[in-house]
Amino acid sequence: MFLNGPILDGLWARAFDSANENRYENDRLGRAWKFFHPDPAGPRARHPVPPRVTFGDRARLCACAAFGAGSLGWLAVLAWPGNGPSVIIGLLLFATGARLAVRNGLEWHYRVTRRWRGRPEWRSLSYRPAPPPKGFADKVDQKFDYYFGKYVPANTAREVWLSQTEGVRHDLRDEIVEIYREDKVTADQVAWLIRHMVKDVQKRWLDGTLSDRHKVPHVPRTIKVPVYAGIAVLLASTGIMTWSALDGYAAISPLITFALLLGGWGAAGRWSHIRSEHRRFETDEQERAVVLAERLIAFEKWREGLADRPQDVEMAGWLDHDRKALMARAMTRYKLTARDIVAHAFIERPAKGYKRGRVKNGPRRFSCYRIQVILLTREGVRQMAMTLDFLTTDIRPGRVSATSTRRWWP
Repeated sequence: MFLNGPILDGLWARAFDSANENRYENDRLGRAWKFFHPDPAGPRARHPVPPRVTFGDRARLCACAAFGAGSLGWLAVLAWPGNGPSVIIGLLLFATGARLAVRNGLEWHYRVTRRWRGRPEWRSLSYRPAPPPKGFADKVDQKFDYYFGKYVPANTAREVWLSQTEGVRHDLRDEIVEIYREDKVTADQVAWLIRHMVKDVQKRWLDGTLSDRHKVPHVPRTIKVPVYAGIAVLLASTGIMTWSALDGYAAISPLITFALLLGGWGAAGRWSHIRSEHRRFETDEQERAVVLAERLIAFEKWREGLADRPQDVEMAGWLDHDRKALMARAMTRYKLTARDIVAHAFIERPAKGYKRGRVKNGPRRFSCYRIQVILLTREGVRQMAMTLDFLTTDIRPGRVSATSTRRWWP
């Protein structure tokens, strides 16, 4: 008799008040989203392109070097009978000029090629076909668009930010697709890395160092002057030996000199290319090690942030409190008390835009529910559908209905 009266109403009211308080226990608003976040994929970095040196490059280098060395030796032999000391002086000057020109010329060639090949904002000008819809690349594109739109630097127009970082954005996007596409990795699992990349771009934008990682200083005069001096010494030494050989071999000496210059030019070009490629690969490997170390730190930090991910028991407890809160709203809507209710039930289904998660062998949990509360009373059936945002605990009202049961309920 007492439980069916005011005491029952009081017990239910106390249960509803307790549910409203416990809905937010254990830092639900700060932890519930972690249940639906997948385990992050480990950090990776794009491997640099191996040195683009072919067998043909090495063969041409050897052929040009042999051709030039043979021409130099032949020219020295022809010039020796006429003036031996000038030949010695010419060879010494040739060696000195070659050392100056080649040593500094390799650095000059490397810096120029590095500057033009290393800037991602220029590489983005090529045609970019749209990825297949709903695929991994398409979802990665959406992540980059979202985070670049979210982390716009202060005091910077959104259009300017997106326009001037277009090349960097495309380069980073291509890297993510390249290094993770072959594995069963989802875009959500690499969202932490995309966010880290975008924050790094934002930081370097604010510091004015956005292009520093790909920037190579201009060639200074300390490199250009020795190259010009070395070329001048080479030409002078070649002229000395050619002049000495003209006395006895006036017809063939100019041809040998031309062959010497042609072979030297070809050997210098091939050697510059080979050395630049190997040095480029070494520099890219060093940059990759730095980038991978930074991403490893970000990965460990993100994994530590997910360490307090809620257990399924906590998720079930929060959902139970939400059900009671929904039921309290339905009873208030229909002006019912506990003694008026014969039975009640809940029908749940995921709402639009939901995220799904579960523990092993556990029930599926959703980030957004469409819950229908059914109340069976002696006067009929009352039902009310509401949308529950599990992550924010917001409740949005929905459809309500009532059905009379007076004719068949005793």
